[in-house]
Amino acid sequence: MSRGNPFSRTLFSPRRTLFLWIGQRHVQWGLLAGRNARATWHALGAVDIRDDAGTPALSALCAALQELPGELPQGCARGLELRAIIADTWLPMASVPWNPAMSRKDSARDFARNYLSQLGFAVMPDDEIRLDDAPYGASRLAIAYPLEVLQAIGQCAARWHAHWRSLCPVSVLAWDVLGKKQPLEAVAICNENDVTLCLAGAKRWTGRRHLLEIRIQPNASDVSAVDALSLAWKRLCLRRPQALGIQKIQVLDASGTWADNTVWPAPFIPPDASWRCLQPDAHWLRACQGAHALDAHALPPRRTGWHWLVLGVAMLGTGGIVFETWQQFMNVQTLRDACEALQQANRRPPPPSWSREESVRIGAINAAIRQLNLPIGAVLHALRPPRDIRVSVLQVETASAATGNVANTLKITAEAPSSAEMTRYVAFVSERRPFVRAYLTHHELLDEENTERFRFTMEAQWND
Repeated sequence: MSRGNPFSRTLFSPRRTLFLWIGQRHVQWGLLAGRNARATWHALGAVDIRDDAGTPALSALCAALQELPGELPQGCARGLELRAIIADTWLPMASVPWNPAMSRKDSARDFARNYLSQLGFAVMPDDEIRLDDAPYGASRLAIAYPLEVLQAIGQCAARWHAHWRSLCPVSVLAWDVLGKKQPLEAVAICNENDVTLCLAGAKRWTGRRHLLEIRIQPNASDVSAVDALSLAWKRLCLRRPQALGIQKIQVLDASGTWADNTVWPAPFIPPDASWRCLQPDAHWLRACQGAHALDAHALPPRRTGWHWLVLGVAMLGTGGIVFETWQQFMNVQTLRDACEALQQANRRPPPPSWSREESVRIGAINAAIRQLNLPIGAVLHALRPPRDIRVSVLQVETASAATGNVANTLKITAEAPSSAEMTRYVAFVSERRPFVRAYLTHHELLDEENTERFRFTMEAQWND
């Protein structure tokens, strides 16, 4: 095939996605080829939605979807992804206040279904309900997707042999695209017959505001787009006075009838020229790739050969890391075993264990050695009292401790004429070397030959 044919397929052909754009008056479909800035849009066809009663009904939309051709143009491969964008006018939607039932998925959808019915929307029991991912405790945007529309789109996907991956409202697409460029407070989408106003809610954990409320205001036939938008905004501010604090409202043209020199009053601000016209083109559709909480048919993307190639490379890399980790673990284990063996070789043998008789005999030998090593001269010199202390030393006995870390002890028996002399002598001995301490253990009063004397016993510990 020629190089300019967008449906030709080669080994390195770009990614292709089928898009179905469901507007208020027309249904368009086409092919988006390429990625990012290189994406190109190739329209395949369009059909009108008949409006015999003046306003297109849901049955007219389903009839238009059934009129779409059953085969794609020659060159389009089977198995392409199908993503659908639908105008907000076909969907019942409202901001649902917080309720304890919103904490669970099933009860939240039932509560939203009943709430939409109370507002006057025709919501059937089989219609699909979607709620946004607003923070806990905040109001949530609820959208009801009619079952007959879902079935009609599913039949189109089956006829085209395509994998249906997404169904998203136009307002959600516009909010996501513009929200990635700058923080949004409000967005206004102007059509031929109505104005769709989108308001921001609380911030998510990412810092971006989520889409809280979508309101559709009809236009009068004899009013310009600027006047219709201003009138719709005034009506909304009457219902929601807090909207008066909004400083910027991004304005989008979904009718394709605006002039480039259109002047918008504050707070309406048009975005960049490439984003002002909200129509099926590469600028908008290439941003419609990810899943959204309000998406009625969000499915995970198909796994292609490139996905399996990346997965294989990742598995090889992970295997290499695991093998290297195992090698390092084995090296560490080898070094640990060598270190333990070296410690075992250098470890001193434990002391020999003695029997009870041997321990008693060794203790007696050590006590005898300590007695032989007693510095008797220094001890007797230290026990000699000074002249101002009248004490007579009667007996000195040695008693060595059984363990080597306890000081040796002397038992001293002496007499003193008074208790004061006795106390002074004990304090005197405790300060004399080689003694380290001395304390009184026993004393008694003797009355012999009409003379009172104190006989006392004291113990003094000394170091080698």
